[in-house]
Amino acid sequence: MKFFPASAYFTRTGFSEKALYFSDEDFRHRFIIIFEAVGMESDYLSYVIRTLLSENRLSYELPVKTPDGMKPQLLQKEGPTGLITTTTAAKLHPENETRLFSLGVIDTKQQTQAVMRTLAADKTSTFDYGPWQAHQEWLATGERRVVVPYAPWLADKIPPVAVRLRRDFGMLLSLIRAHALLHRGTRDKDDQGRIVASVADYTAVYHLVEKLFAEGVDATVPATMRQTVEAVEECLEAGGSSKTADGTPTVSLAALAKELKLDKNSVHHRVRKATAAGYLANQETRKGKPAQIVLAEPLPEEGEVLPAPGALECWSHYGGDVPAEAYPRAGGNGHFRINQGVSGDDQERIPSPSIHPPEIASNTPTVAQAGESGPAEDPWAKLDIPGYLDRRPAFGAPSDSLDDSQ
Repeated sequence: MKFFPASAYFTRTGFSEKALYFSDEDFRHRFIIIFEAVGMESDYLSYVIRTLLSENRLSYELPVKTPDGMKPQLLQKEGPTGLITTTTAAKLHPENETRLFSLGVIDTKQQTQAVMRTLAADKTSTFDYGPWQAHQEWLATGERRVVVPYAPWLADKIPPVAVRLRRDFGMLLSLIRAHALLHRGTRDKDDQGRIVASVADYTAVYHLVEKLFAEGVDATVPATMRQTVEAVEECLEAGGSSKTADGTPTVSLAALAKELKLDKNSVHHRVRKATAAGYLANQETRKGKPAQIVLAEPLPEEGEVLPAPGALECWSHYGGDVPAEAYPRAGGNGHFRINQGVSGDDQERIPSPSIHPPEIASNTPTVAQAGESGPAEDPWAKLDIPGYLDRRPAFGAPSDSLDDSQ
């Protein structure tokens, strides 16, 4: 969070059930960071937080004693507000899970080695976070409305395989808008002055969340979960490490850790997640006894939920078999153009605002914003962007997943 100014978030180790109603913090366009999910475990507090996340406001009425007797007092807190938290639990409250994206811990030996090398390098003390924080503050001063012209196309292409997609699709559009806002200086504007999201914005978001969307609707499972379940299957085919009273082969955590070449704690966490998902089961019900792990529900086949960026690129530029002379290709920086290569039926469904080239000068920070004498350059242009951003896959390239397999 050091990349963001303090105005972008506030941190707490926990809350009482009704603390958010009485908080002096401004919730608008900020993130609440709760260091561990145990700090929001009560059912009522979970309800309050998910209401704030989904409804973008809180409203709580209570009786207050006054000189004229008991009178009602209405407490209101406005959003929109985000939430960041961590947990070692296999899952959070099921109603909260549908409002969040869950990123699994990377438990491989290679990742552990990488963490230790990063700590040994100790580069954080010399890194300048100022330009990143200045960029965030600059974004708040200009145009923040973003239109996603290809949203109807995405809605048609994403299979409606689960009810939670009703929320997830909104989150997808929010991420696309956020990426377009980050690159506001190089994005086109429509005739209302709104930022127009490009195909590049969807491409960046796709490579970040494609696996998460598929896992959220059970179209696939994280690679580590698949690896763990398959390891259990191999152990069972080899006879297992023990047997139940009726002779059914089972696998212990120790045997599974040896098979996966991981420590026992990491394997225990993996098994808990796979058990919560219904793909493994523990036949041992007595506390303190070694686990007797067996297979449960079969793993799903690898499925896709989000359309590949290449499909959107092709549709936006060519519109299937629509003649090129009727709908010229995009020029300039290759941003998406409304009605370009889109069939007549689709044109009636998709808004067609006039798009104007980006006006860099109007987005340049002023003296007061930059804190310098004379006009300041966009701080984003001077950022030492980490190399992994430059190595982001191109359109249609295989994505790097964010699951806990890396």
